[in-house]
Amino acid sequence: MLAFGPVNNGLMQVHTKTFISSHKVDIFTPQLVSTSAISPVIKAHGALLLIGWMITGSQGMLVARYLKGVSRGHKVFGKDVWFVVHVSLMSVTLAATTTAFILSFSYAKNWSGGVHPVLGCIVTTLCVVQVLPALLRCQVQHPLRVVFNFFHAFLAALIKLLAVAAIFTGLKLIDSSASQWLMKVMGGLLGWEAVFHTLLQVNTSCRLHPTEAAKVRRGDTRPV
Repeated sequence: MLAFGPVNNGLMQVHTKTFISSHKVDIFTPQLVSTSAISPVIKAHGALLLIGWMITGSQGMLVARYLKGVSRGHKVFGKDVWFVVHVSLMSVTLAATTTAFILSFSYAKNWSGGVHPVLGCIVTTLCVVQVLPALLRCQVQHPLRVVFNFFHAFLAALIKLLAVAAIFTGLKLIDSSASQWLMKVMGGLLGWEAVFHTLLQVNTSCRLHPTEAAKVRRGDTRPV
């Protein structure tokens, strides 16, 4: 970590600039050292995607899949509570994703190349595609509702998978540490989410009749 600035008559003045290396440096060995500074715009981009797909997006999917029966009989604005919570959380996820997408391209002002921007474009596009059928979905009693439920759940899982892959590739670009600790933290968070999903799935399968449990796995459940 270095601080440098002007000197007046041999006396050091207040420093005007700083430099932090991206890795440990042997100051007795000449070498080319790069900075570890990351633009605030890129930090905001990453933070929004982490919030959108590891917090609000994950919670929204959990609510829709496992918690439909928790608030049975309670409604908000004429809708089931689980549905209002699900839509609210996924709306935040969509807003965070689109904002992060705009921030990255406004900062780069060009195509940076690599896998990360490709995954980001696919995720953002699929998010918009996911919203349109949801707004035009048929009624619960409609014969084709099971088809909508299946594809809605399938596309959600696909977007989640691609979003996680985009986050990992993004962390790889900015994590220059030897331990790759950002990747490890993200892996631990993803592992915890997988365990949580598994526990909820086991709990649902144990509580429900086999027919109802099969509906949960297919994604065509209704409030119970």
